[in-house]
Amino acid sequence: MWAGKDNTQPNYTVNFIATFPKTAYLVKSVKVVIDPNHNMGTYEEIDAVQLHGVK
Repeated sequence: MWAGKDNTQPNYTVNFIATFPKTAYLVKSVKVVIDPNHNMGTYEEIDAVQLHGVK
């Protein structure tokens, strides 16, 4: 669904927002994959994931 480079600088907090086209079906879950090897000197963390949309 989304692939790209995260330009967030180390030790900064951001709200990453990804938008997708509307589907003809209800979405019940997501799978989040990160690359923990991109910079071994920094800490990776995801605090929360929020899904929102319309029925």
